[in-house]
Amino acid sequence: MRNLSLDQFYKRLAKKIAVVGGYIEDKSICAIIKSCRLKPLSVFSDSFNFKTALELEWIDEYGDILLEIKKKKAKTRLYMGAPIPHITTDLFKHETVDFIINHSKYACIGLFPSTQNFILLLMGTDNYFRCYVCIDDGIVEYGVPLMVGLKILKYCVTMKALKYFKKLPIKSEKKALKDVEWFIVSLPAHKLFMPNIIAYDQLRSILYNE
Repeated sequence: MRNLSLDQFYKRLAKKIAVVGGYIEDKSICAIIKSCRLKPLSVFSDSFNFKTALELEWIDEYGDILLEIKKKKAKTRLYMGAPIPHITTDLFKHETVDFIINHSKYACIGLFPSTQNFILLLMGTDNYFRCYVCIDDGIVEYGVPLMVGLKILKYCVTMKALKYFKKLPIKSEKKALKDVEWFIVSLPAHKLFMPNIIAYDQLRSILYNE
């Protein structure tokens, strides 16, 4: 597997991913698994193979969040199991936020109320999500796409058309994000969106190079 490119890896995984979508009767989970670069947890065992089978646990690249399939439903939770290797497959992991935005189709933005905190989820031109978080200290840090919650990710991967921006009619299922308002914004961001982030100096600087 170490000799496989990211695209080759997911081509080999395609049937396993399709089985998950069929099992929970929701094909959007297939797009979420791939776009978030999730791997079967079993990939870290010596017995792993690419044969078609239902994988009930999928892990993000940093071993932080687990996608679980239980009772034909998908849920996420913090991973508390044995440590796994943190090997990123993101070729752009060390690029600047500006670079990533310039190579992304749209942004899904979560705005925390009464603060300048935000989550910036970017869909790259390579069809993979990248996530950034700005909390309290004004520093924008790399995050895990799964952290936004499955409801937000599903909305993103099933979105059909977008002109300029749209306020999402849903909230994340994550309790810590229950008051966060979400927008999807086409990139480069149109000036019509700017009034929505007038109080978010750091985010405005990122989106509009202010």
